[in-house]
Amino acid sequence: SIRYGIFFQLISAGNQILLLPIFLYFWGLEKYGVWLVIVVISSWFSLLDFGMGHYLPNKLSKLKNREKIKEYSYILQMLVPLFLIKSIIFIIIGVIISYPISYGIISSATEILANNTVQESLAVLFSLNIFQSLLNFSALIYVSSNDYHKASYRRNQIAILNLFLIPVGLYFHADYLDIAVIMFVNHLMIEALSLVEVFKYYKFGQFKLLKPRVKIIKKYYQESIWFLGVKLYAIGYQSIPVMLLQMFTSATVVVLFSTHGTLVNTTLQFKQLTDGIVWRESSILFALNKIKSISNLYFFIQKITLYFSLLVSLVVLTYGGEIFLYWLNGEVEFDYLLMGLMLVVALVQIPWTSAETVLLSKNEAQFIVISKVMYLFLYAFLGFLSLYLYNSLYYLVAVNILLNIFVLNYLITRKLHIMIEITGKLFLTRIAFPFLIILLYGGGVIFYFYEK
Repeated sequence: SIRYGIFFQLISAGNQILLLPIFLYFWGLEKYGVWLVIVVISSWFSLLDFGMGHYLPNKLSKLKNREKIKEYSYILQMLVPLFLIKSIIFIIIGVIISYPISYGIISSATEILANNTVQESLAVLFSLNIFQSLLNFSALIYVSSNDYHKASYRRNQIAILNLFLIPVGLYFHADYLDIAVIMFVNHLMIEALSLVEVFKYYKFGQFKLLKPRVKIIKKYYQESIWFLGVKLYAIGYQSIPVMLLQMFTSATVVVLFSTHGTLVNTTLQFKQLTDGIVWRESSILFALNKIKSISNLYFFIQKITLYFSLLVSLVVLTYGGEIFLYWLNGEVEFDYLLMGLMLVVALVQIPWTSAETVLLSKNEAQFIVISKVMYLFLYAFLGFLSLYLYNSLYYLVAVNILLNIFVLNYLITRKLHIMIEITGKLFLTRIAFPFLIILLYGGGVIFYFYEK
């Protein structure tokens, strides 16, 4: 599972690093900036599973490991027709609303409006996100059967297909709609292959259609709704700054923000690899009531993630200018101040994201959701004010730093520290660590500009 996870992270990073300059070469800054806005807006449709994507694997895993195969199969057979009906309804809604949204996106890009593919590509990407969230049954079977490596393997196949076919499409003058169709077809093809394997080897997971029972369905959604916050934060975190920048600035600034963000994401790759391990290990330790071991695991993961992230951050700051010159051929200039601020955002996330993973293993999803919804609301509101008053990308990133420290880091780490009775390291993790990072990078940025 870890081996395939590492490979997926490499492919995911490769997709970002290799495809971005290719998009810029064939489309240019403004057209690619509009594409980024299309992608982040369409991603909101993946929330239409209402948390089932995180809830069902946990629910079915417990039934499978307890050998309750009859109940396992019954849940699948009851949810398949419901998800099919929901998918059709939501796709129709997505097609309808794609028309007004497309005009809102490109109101300042009349030359792009002329080819009229934004609306169609939005509709296709809406459908893709609905399929990924509601009809991704093969991954559900794999994960609930503890075959995590097979789910990762299928994701790798989709990523590799995108990495190969998207440049080919761009070479033959592909537009928004063409790229959206390529991504959709790749997903459907790999999912079809996965379902063939499921029907052949996973006899307990056969998809017979049963009439959904309202009482049971209602119960499942009441339990799953809090898991919606996990995905809501991930989508909102990526979408809010892009949508605000498109509203107040231009597609070019969106590209500037996103290209720097691509390099910043490399500092978070190791954290994404360890999240699954921490989740599973801490679940076992909670069940065994080994609280001290959970504390040791929590601080150990924090330390190694911090060391790795600091190392990558140093490389990014040192060679960022050369990377951008080679990577983007001068289309986007490297901004040391912006990169420094964005790296601070990544580093101050380390304490609370480690704490969140442990809390989720204890099924504390409700508290996590409330904290993250509060953060997203403040991020949207304060980000709007900062751009409205100052029209500066730096203020938007600075707002994110402060909110990570005083909202997410304070609330989530405090909750975990109380739960596992950590007292001695409370100050270091929740207060001293974030300000130490800010001081370190703030001093570095000031020194750089003073020398320059």
